[in-house]
Amino acid sequence: MLVVTGRRGLLTRQWADALEHVIVRHPNRNITPILTLDDGPMPNLHFELDHNPSSDSDEDITPFRITNVKLAFFPGETLARMWLAAAWACFLQHEALELVTVGDLRTRVLDPHENRERLDHVFHTGLPFTLTPEALEDAIATAIPRAEVRRLMSDSPVRGTAA
Repeated sequence: MLVVTGRRGLLTRQWADALEHVIVRHPNRNITPILTLDDGPMPNLHFELDHNPSSDSDEDITPFRITNVKLAFFPGETLARMWLAAAWACFLQHEALELVTVGDLRTRVLDPHENRERLDHVFHTGLPFTLTPEALEDAIATAIPRAEVRRLMSDSPVRGTAA
């Protein structure tokens, strides 16, 4: 579900139009992903879940805020949608790493919270703090070969760059 707070800025309108009909699902169909696009000179895309059960306790976190990404440019509809798909897959990999444990629910084999640079690398590659052309390439390259990403990017001019 995409929620847009205002459509004054060019970048906001471009991203809203590109993502408006994209459906993002969680593997647990009882959990609803919510994307909120905040208007501004550099729009912010917030990722959250309506709720999420803790991976190591009986707690249900409501709402479950994942992260937010500043959108510094608009790559075109196709690449915008591809980035969203790759970014979501990177988040789901983070979640999957939390589910593989030894002996109990807390001793993770690869704990993505242990060392951000080493174990949460894919999460932050897919969901960078600011989406630039370079970050877009890195994110989509987690899903398809980098050479293909570069070919797609060369066919799609960068438009609507933030000032």
